[in-house]
Formats: sequence, structure tokens, C-alpha cells
Amino acid sequence: NKQEWLSNAQYNIYKPFGKFTSMSAQMSSRHTKIFRPNVFATWSLGGNIFLLTKKIFGFGGFFSANPVTGFDYFEPRREDFSLFYIFPKNYLVGGFISSDYRKRVALDVEVFYQTFDQSGRKTAKLGVSPRFRLNDHCSFILNNDNQFLSNDVGFTTPQSAAVGFDDLPSRAVVFAHRNQIISENTFSGKYTFNNKMGLTLRLRHYWTRLNFRRFDELGTDGRLYATPYSGKNADGTSAHDATFNIFNLDLVYLWRFAPGSDLSVVWKNSIFSSNRRLSDSYFSQLGRLFAEPQTNSLSFKIIYFLDYLTLTKKHKR
Repeated sequence: NKQEWLSNAQYNIYKPFGKFTSMSAQMSSRHTKIFRPNVFATWSLGGNIFLLTKKIFGFGGFFSANPVTGFDYFEPRREDFSLFYIFPKNYLVGGFISSDYRKRVALDVEVFYQTFDQSGRKTAKLGVSPRFRLNDHCSFILNNDNQFLSNDVGFTTPQSAAVGFDDLPSRAVVFAHRNQIISENTFSGKYTFNNKMGLTLRLRHYWTRLNFRRFDELGTDGRLYATPYSGKNADGTSAHDATFNIFNLDLVYLWRFAPGSDLSVVWKNSIFSSNRRLSDSYFSQLGRLFAEPQTNSLSFKIIYFLDYLTLTKKHKR
């Protein structure tokens, strides 16, 4: 139920200049409307620049902004789009570096910081990704992404056991102000036996902790107002605070036994857990994760390329 208009301008330099081999700069604008009802939603601006030195060291920066107040018709979760949330102006700026991938050890780093026209609301991210090439057959990448969201605002489902739940109006839409930490760690490995056969492994652990601070009720004008709903149980503990852990494993064996024809064997493992133990450390949560029930799947797939011309004979005079 969205209409978007996107404009983009890009400038590239492909010939070496000064200490650089290439440069790319881009600017974009995105205007979004709701299709039905036909109303304005958001307008955003963005841009980035990338420079590559003659020593194959890349770096750059990026920014994005919502310079005007927006109207979020999706966050209230109403199928008829009868409600909206006034989304505040916000501005994001970041940068990154990337060293020479030809070397045995390389490093990627990315950071950004986002601030909102809303008291105390901000987001920051730090991502570090070293990569190692042991030889021409084996390489692996470690990736660590951390996000910190302060006073993040969004829809939440009221809990019937919480104090104030019975005082909520019928069909009330409740929004929460919460602090959130997100940590995602990924290990990707690749081993190539020869030009037809290879093995790839991907391990991913996603962990997040949500700490709810206060609750408001969404008004018909898109603003947030005080609510009798406390979000706390009768004993004073939070009915919403939680941590989530997700672990995924993907192991893929691929054999290209003929041109355009592949045999693949895939093993997938997944574990999920959720609890209210916010005081537990990251490593304590990770250690308990593997005691949870696991889901495993093993799949085989063959893709065979059949050339029709090999099945027919052509006779030429």
C-alpha cells in the first residue's frame, strides 16, 4: 500500500588521479505516499562517497536524513490504515574503511550515528569484520555488528497480566519507549577443493536485549499520550523486558559435475530462545542457548542443464 518516487544522481571517476585509482559519489531522494488513502508518508535524502587509493585501501562516508516530519501508517498495525504515528525528523551520518582483500589479512570497519528530533532518541552502530585467507583454497570472515538504540519508540502488544491493562480503551494502540542492544556475530568460511567442488560454512548468532522504559497511547492525531497501562506486573517486575537469542548454522557442499549442472547438499541447524533474565551476561545467555530444542534439516538438490541441441541431429547439405 505504498507509492515511492526515487531520484538518483551519481558521479564516477574511473581514471587514477592523485593518490586514488577511482571515486564514486551518489545522492538520492525518496518520496513516499500511502496508496490508499492517498496521503503523504515520508521524504528522505541520502548520499555516499567512496574512494579507493592506489594501495587498494577503500574508505568513504554516507548520510541520510528525514528533514520533514513523517507519518507512519504501518507501525500502528491497523489493516484499514486509519491511524498513523508522527515520525520525527532524524539525521544519520557514518563512515567505513576497507583494506586490501588481496592480502592474507584484511579488515572492514563501519560506524554510524543517528539522532532524532525526539527527546533522548538516538541510534549508534559499530561493525568490525576481519577476513583471513589462509591459502588459495581456504578463507574465512568474522563479522561483529553492534547496535545501540536509546529511547526507541514503537508498537507493542499490551500484556493482560500487567497493571492498567483493564483500564485501556477498546482497541487502544500502545507504543513503548525502550532501550535496545543488538549484537550479531557471523562466521563465514569457504574451502575450495578444485574448480568444480567447494564447501561453505556460515554460523550466525543474533542476540538482543529490550529494556522497556515507559508506555503511551497513540491518539487519532498521530501523537502519543499518557496511558494508565504500566507495563509492569503486580510485583513491580516488567511484563515486557526480554532477551532473544537466535543461532543458525548453514553448511553447503556444491559440486558442479557438468557445465551448468550442480549437485548441492545442505545442512541447516537453528536454535531460538527468549527469556526475561536481563541481568544475565551475553556469554551466560549464549551458554544456555545450546540447551534449547534444535531444528535440523538436510536437503539434496540436483540441477541438470539439458542442451536441446545435443538431443537432435542437424544435417546440412
